[in-house]
Amino acid sequence: MKKLWGIVLVVALSVLNFSAPAQAVDVVRYYIATEGTASGSSGGSCESPSFVGNGEGPIQAALDLAASSNDESQSYTDVGFNQNVTYTEIILCAGTWHLTETLNVDANVIIKGAGYAATKIDGGNQVRIMNIGSFDPAQFGLTWADVQANPAVLRDRASFAARVQIQDLTLQNGSANSAANEADRVGGAVRILGRDSAHFKNVYFSGNEAWRGAAVYAVGGGGDNFEQVDNSPAGDLIIESSAFSQNIISGGEGRGAVIMAIRYQRDLIGAQIVNSSFYKNVAETTLNFTFTNGRSIGNSFVDNKTNDTPDLAGGGTIVVRGNVLAQNNSTLLCNDQLQMGSDSLSTGACGAADNQTTNATYAEIAPLDLYPADEIPVQRFALASITRNNWPVASNCPTLDALAQARPTTGSCDSGPIQQPDALSAAPELVATAEFSQDGEIAYVTTPPSSGVSSKVTYSSVSSICRVDAASGNVTAHVNGICNVDWAVFTDINHLANQGSTRLVFTVFDRNGGSPGTYLVEHFQGTTYFITTSGIIDRLLPNGEYEAAWKTLQPRDEWAGNTWSSAIDSNGTLYVAYWYGRIATITPEGVVEESAYTSHGIGDIATFGISPNDELYVATCDAANGDDQVFKLSADNVPTKVADLPAGSCASIMAFDTDSNIYLAEWYSSGLLKVSPDGTVTEQPEATGGWTQQLTVDEKGDVYSGTHEAQKIVKLSKNGEFDDAWLTLPNGCKPAGVASNGREGLYVVCNNTKQILEIDTVTKSVIEKTTPQFDTGWFSNARYANNKLFFGSEFGYNGLVAFNKAEQSNISVSSEVNVAETRATLTATGGTGTGSIVYESVTPASCEVAADGTVTALTQAVCKIKASKRGDLNYFPKYSAEYTVSFAAAPAPAPALAPLKNVQTPLSATKVAASIGSKVQLLLNGGSGEGKVVYRNLTPSVCQVDFVGMVTTKASGECQVEVKKAATEKFESATAILSVSVLPLSTKALEHPALLTTREFGRLSTEQIRSLSPEAIGQIRPIVLAGQKVAKLKLLTPAQRKALTKEQLSKLTSAQRKAVGR
Repeated sequence: MKKLWGIVLVVALSVLNFSAPAQAVDVVRYYIATEGTASGSSGGSCESPSFVGNGEGPIQAALDLAASSNDESQSYTDVGFNQNVTYTEIILCAGTWHLTETLNVDANVIIKGAGYAATKIDGGNQVRIMNIGSFDPAQFGLTWADVQANPAVLRDRASFAARVQIQDLTLQNGSANSAANEADRVGGAVRILGRDSAHFKNVYFSGNEAWRGAAVYAVGGGGDNFEQVDNSPAGDLIIESSAFSQNIISGGEGRGAVIMAIRYQRDLIGAQIVNSSFYKNVAETTLNFTFTNGRSIGNSFVDNKTNDTPDLAGGGTIVVRGNVLAQNNSTLLCNDQLQMGSDSLSTGACGAADNQTTNATYAEIAPLDLYPADEIPVQRFALASITRNNWPVASNCPTLDALAQARPTTGSCDSGPIQQPDALSAAPELVATAEFSQDGEIAYVTTPPSSGVSSKVTYSSVSSICRVDAASGNVTAHVNGICNVDWAVFTDINHLANQGSTRLVFTVFDRNGGSPGTYLVEHFQGTTYFITTSGIIDRLLPNGEYEAAWKTLQPRDEWAGNTWSSAIDSNGTLYVAYWYGRIATITPEGVVEESAYTSHGIGDIATFGISPNDELYVATCDAANGDDQVFKLSADNVPTKVADLPAGSCASIMAFDTDSNIYLAEWYSSGLLKVSPDGTVTEQPEATGGWTQQLTVDEKGDVYSGTHEAQKIVKLSKNGEFDDAWLTLPNGCKPAGVASNGREGLYVVCNNTKQILEIDTVTKSVIEKTTPQFDTGWFSNARYANNKLFFGSEFGYNGLVAFNKAEQSNISVSSEVNVAETRATLTATGGTGTGSIVYESVTPASCEVAADGTVTALTQAVCKIKASKRGDLNYFPKYSAEYTVSFAAAPAPAPALAPLKNVQTPLSATKVAASIGSKVQLLLNGGSGEGKVVYRNLTPSVCQVDFVGMVTTKASGECQVEVKKAATEKFESATAILSVSVLPLSTKALEHPALLTTREFGRLSTEQIRSLSPEAIGQIRPIVLAGQKVAKLKLLTPAQRKALTKEQLSKLTSAQRKAVGR
């Protein structure tokens, strides 16, 4: 027995002092920066990065390249960090990456930041930050219910087991709450499932949320099931010298922990949480070990809001040493099974009856604050705190603390994550307290607290109604209520902090009591009107006062019909149309004229609108005869026909551009109509895909419409070009209200996902904003005014979202021009915020500009370029002035002296077939010299392509990519068109079985597999079949099994060969 425990102790200590395996000399390393010029290759530095951008794209590109070297034949038991593996390093330079999609980390990688304060990955409160590993139950035909009912079903699901190390960065504002599958609303920052391993060091988890595992949700043995224990091999989970603050369990039943470590059994190591600080998190439990062997060593749990449930939970196999649990709001701090001991301290009974912590009062433990040290935020305690010298070194006190400072080697060390400072001087007196400015649901710091000397300031809150950014202090409220924002001013670790709290009262306009059936919204000079189908008008005044049922319109008789359309003129007079031929007007003073306009027999009013010239237009619908028209009504109610519409169109929505062109959405035929002032009608058939609720025209005269069933936005450009797949909306959003902000921004109100999307109309980037109080329903539209979006709902939810965007500082452009050539390199500087830089040629006939700012002259005419820094959550886009690039024509050399350049070998790539939703790397053949390779997508509706030639397929068809290899001193430039056939997966399997990937074969249904001919089975690559599970191979028919080749069989395991009877 002594020998056994000796082995366990050695293993435990080796994990606590974990360091990465030795790396080969030629380690592959990628540098990723938010700005600069990307090389697309490994090596370099932060000044010469491999990939550039401030979204998930550059990080995912590096991760995908790292994953390309994964060993797909890895043994099922080959898991954990105690292996001789080679890592790819990904260096994240200083900057913030704003994600719109979750990062997929499925490789042996080390991800390093420049420090938690300098490098941040931000989920925007919309997406989980990362998935570690590629496990997906759906790949094997399993549902989450299958996995939860019997985790043993995963036992034979062999796949690559990743080892991932992450250090020196912040993971913030991740959210899993919008996942389509409720069972996947876990792991706000990180989700780990199965045999993959993760090691976090000096990582700050802040502001993340989920139903379970607000920061980290890790399942080592497969499946969240508390009745069956499965001893399948699990990876390692190690968290050391990290900090967790303001992570929140929200949604569902409010259950779950900040960290959930489930089924980590491997080699009795389990999950290791060491030298970490947990401060002001909101969850049922802060750290939860479930069916897990593990260690909680030197951690602090202070002021977490756990609602009288355990702060630390686990069974009798969990070793707890040197922990500090000090809470003001919880009497139950940990399970009564935990083996703890007097080296841990708590403000309540904690641990097994015969092995409890030292109980003390909150004042005796005397927690101070989460100090923002350069390495990682750490918990401090007062000089008189009993945490000091409370932990015998012999009881697993680590040799280093969370700040990499040496702990004592004899006697006792301090309980908690660090050796506390020996002296704590009084804080300098404050010269300013925190002051905030509020606008709707947003509050931001106008005057930060200050002690008049160099200092750091942090902000926090445990209020469930708001979210506070720890660094900036900006506050976002979710609902009405009080948000107490705590702030602290720090001089250094040897000084006490100045602390204070600011009470903010939010009256966010998120009424759950508007009149039912609201779907029309109009806005004029600060006043917003919400109009129901029954004629009730609610009004929101500029001072925030809400007047329910301000006016109620009375139908003339039972045939008057519902209110159907509305508009407002330049004097603020509101017009409301009934379906059966009547328009009422309401002045700003509230004077109602029920029958200001009537149809005079021109037909049922389908929709109407007011032009920029204050002219009233009406579109009629004659469903029986298909006789639909547009009329202009004069001030004295005389109709003049403007145009005949296509028969049966029955236009339901009307909008105008600044040239008084009329745009109409067809109710019955789903088309989009344009009616010019001269009466000319242009139709885009089937443009709106069966349902549209609103049209909006932006400042450029481009028209956008949401297609409800197709879940996309279509665009009709002012020049007449129509794009029926301009943007597919994320998360299955079914667009209802659509509104332009007049600044290259488009807002979409989703009626099914409780979200508002903000879309940059230049880059098509999407920012998702959750509105948990609302489901707009089928009927809703939106209006944008004065930095706010107003929208209504058929359910009576009337909403306002304040965006509070500001103007950026000026953008300037400079260039380096080789006057003897026809190329220049532009650099844009200035601006504010996190938006990307985009270049645009104002004179496309004379020059073109690439995404990286490289300008190429096409003629000797003047070349003019504009640069913009795109907007973000806080700023509008900003454009530079036009910048002129003058290319001086080089003297033409005598023909005989002209340098001769060689022709490059032709460019080509093997034509491949891919299924929809796949990624394909174009592998370029041919070419000569070292010229830069540039890819240009010729078929954006079918696919996307990035700057390294990675193709992402979107729809069936032929994906065509133009590839150019630049000229060099010795070689001319070369151009080729490369193709990828994009097929439904079933078609690819039938027509191109040799091109199937391991994942694609795994996605095939039973019917699809059995539809393959024996010849097709014989063409499948051996590695693809070797990567399949036994259950999948058992689906092969006898004829298909007989067709397996010797090479295919040679790659199969004995279990796999037994499954196919060979």
